Amino acid sequence: MIFTTVIILLAIFWIALLAMQHYAGQLIISPIMGIMFGALYDRETDNKVYHTFQILLGVVALTFTWETNE
Repeated sequence: MIFTTVIILLAIFWIALLAMQHYAGQLIISPIMGIMFGALYDRETDNKVYHTFQILLGVVALTFTWETNE
């Protein structure tokens, strides 16, 4: 059961990395010490739209960011 879960998580991670490469995005891996609260806000100042997707797994935060033209 644990082996299957690890394989599925690795597959999801691999697909996310391929998507980041395709959309010229970046992946930020951050350790978390304590409790994390947060909100994402981005004011549009030009024709670009900034997207952020975060996954919190225990003590590690994976942040995927990319931008698109509107």
